[in-house]
Amino acid sequence: MTELEMFTKLPQLNEDFEISNIDIDYTPTLSSINKEQYYVYWRGFAAKDLGVHFMASTPREAIRIAYEWCKNNNLIDLSVTHENS
Repeated sequence: MTELEMFTKLPQLNEDFEISNIDIDYTPTLSSINKEQYYVYWRGFAAKDLGVHFMASTPREAIRIAYEWCKNNNLIDLSVTHENS
């Protein structure tokens, strides 16, 4: 699975780190700091975040770390498969 596919599987979360389908909850976001460090975090509607950040030296690595965290916390449905996995 590519990192882009991993990123699309990151769930939207609520303040209790549970899966949410409400648009105003926290959405996964990929950002960079001076293109030297990349991080995935969950940004909320009111411009605040959940306080969970996964930092790495490449965007792909940051996504992989966030994906593994979600998988380990049962936040990703592993029953869904991708054609090119």
